[in-house]
Amino acid sequence: MISNLPIERRRTRKRTPRAEVDRLTAASPQPASAKANPDEDQSPEEQFLTATRGLAKDLGIALIALAQADSFQLPKELSPDFLRSIDAISKSSSSKITANGFELIYNGSLFDVAGSHSTILLRQKEPTRLENGDWAKTYIFTDSHAETWKASNPDDFALREKRLQANGEQ
Repeated sequence: MISNLPIERRRTRKRTPRAEVDRLTAASPQPASAKANPDEDQSPEEQFLTATRGLAKDLGIALIALAQADSFQLPKELSPDFLRSIDAISKSSSSKITANGFELIYNGSLFDVAGSHSTILLRQKEPTRLENGDWAKTYIFTDSHAETWKASNPDDFALREKRLQANGEQ
């Protein structure tokens, strides 16, 4: 049986009322990424490590874009002007962490990278001492992903880098 209601009215009848949608949305658990400020649940130390990874990613993406403009050849070194530009545009840069805190590790052609997910592009120059006594150091890889490694001794970072190279992954 066809309803005598106009088409527009029939359509709105089948929709869930806005109040019901709002109620269901409010009642459903929200993922962590949907929070208004995801930093609220992080300690100041974790916020700093997150900002460090963010700046490293910005720096890595800018370097990869720079290489793409130069036949996929990375520069031999990071110029002061380039580093200042990254600090100016990165939301993660602050007085505590700047692009100058990173050093270029890989400077060849991106075409020559065998395993971009395991080839270190940049690393934090100096590890950060954590409240629990451990150390943290942020790395960016040639596929532009960032990792923060933690160790009980600052020398452990060099050993881990050597193992990465020895396994033929870099």
